[in-house]
Amino acid sequence: MDDTRPIARKVAPAPATNHGPIAVVLVMLVLFAIGLRIYVSSHVMNRYVDYSDPGGGGLLEKFHFGTYAIALMLVVALFMRPIYLVGDEIAKFRALVRMIGLCVVLFIYLTLVGQGRQPAYLIDSYAIAAAAGLLLFTINPASRIFIGNTLVALNVAGALLALVQVTLKTQILPYSIGDLTFRPIGLTEHPLTLGIVCAGTIAFVPLTTWPTWIKACAILALFVGLAAAGARFALLVCSIEVLALILFTEWRRLSPRLARLAKITTLVAAIVVGSILLVLAAAGGLLSRFQGGVVDANAFARIDVYRIFSLTSPQQILFGTDLGVIADIIKKKIGLPFIESSVVFVTFQMGAILAIVWAVLLLRFFVRLLKGLPTAAWIGTVTIIIIGLSNNTFSTKNLVVPMLVVLLVTLGSQRPNKSEKAPKTRNQEIANL
Repeated sequence: MDDTRPIARKVAPAPATNHGPIAVVLVMLVLFAIGLRIYVSSHVMNRYVDYSDPGGGGLLEKFHFGTYAIALMLVVALFMRPIYLVGDEIAKFRALVRMIGLCVVLFIYLTLVGQGRQPAYLIDSYAIAAAAGLLLFTINPASRIFIGNTLVALNVAGALLALVQVTLKTQILPYSIGDLTFRPIGLTEHPLTLGIVCAGTIAFVPLTTWPTWIKACAILALFVGLAAAGARFALLVCSIEVLALILFTEWRRLSPRLARLAKITTLVAAIVVGSILLVLAAAGGLLSRFQGGVVDANAFARIDVYRIFSLTSPQQILFGTDLGVIADIIKKKIGLPFIESSVVFVTFQMGAILAIVWAVLLLRFFVRLLKGLPTAAWIGTVTIIIIGLSNNTFSTKNLVVPMLVVLLVTLGSQRPNKSEKAPKTRNQEIANL
């Protein structure tokens, strides 16, 4: 898909510190800090600190090692050199700064109010995702592309690792959740997380600088890894995502007539190849979770949890209440072990009024990051949001939000807006912060 091939941006000459050994070391440290946050799971963290237990450990233990690494790198990078921004990057930089401020204010407020759970996920998932975005703006565009390519490659490696895990029936990496049936986790911390990572990454593969055949192989690997994860809803959404990528992305190098022909050909090929993959996956036992149908007790549990709104008072809904009380009601009256819904969790933690404000600001944040980006980035973001809202991803300390922000800043932002003219030499819109 030609519209996803990165186009070089005309930017002002950066200082000499953007090249040379110091710059290379900085880029490697940035990659290490981001990789530490995304690929070191909570199961590994719990071996060293009391990271996941909401009732144990000190406050400092509730933040990921990668969170500290990104924060430290950001401070170092900001003091080491100036930041040069062009066009939409200025608005995106400000949006990232505002998101950090919003998360810090919310964290302090919810900690003081106290609703039965520490809101550490606001810092560990959202604020640090924005900090990672700021950190990426301290390096040059070519280095950003390198980090984005590396992130996608690691996600593909995680999908391939999932195939190894499901073949050997062992996780290889630490995993402390006792599932009834074996499901691989790849390089993530849960099969559902593997599902959302594979599905979301597929849309960003075309934005890499790889040859077309490598992109095709990467998408196939991610799709098979998603099937191996047994994430049924993610697999269904991903199927729609692939069709959307074929139909709605532009093919700039082809005439409208040839573009339509190419899309039809690609669509037919995708359906054929996808069907073959599904047959092979079913024969290999990767689709065993579909044997009971798409909708089973687990699927209904994610719907039943919303009955909690009929079991609580309007005051509890509007202004929030102790999440321990809500969890107890869900367990005793609905029969679910925990709150597996971000909507329910955030509503009762913040109160419906504040939760709506948070949701609107969060949506606005992603829209600002998506401004001027190719269609594939929009499709990938929507895919991640839809799948994430089907469970409790967005109300936990997760790798999904940092991963998404990093992909948007690295791969998506390398293409200028169609309406954006190349900046002139004397009047370039550059912020030296």
